Amino acid sequence: MFWDAAGPYSDGKTYFNFPGLLEEGDSAIRDSYGKNADRLARIKAVYDPDNRFRLNQNIRPATA
Repeated sequence: MFWDAAGPYSDGKTYFNFPGLLEEGDSAIRDSYGKNADRLARIKAVYDPDNRFRLNQNIRPATA
């Protein structure tokens, strides 16, 4: 009930450290990080190209 009432005041982003609110998958990451998702993927490609840090909400490294 509170979730529905708060919805109109939300920007659509989620708090990933609070699991269980349907924040799984690539679309949730894109929705939450918005225009920064591509930049984060490029950074991940530099510092973690093998995607070793892939637990929780994973940002996949960008591919060339």
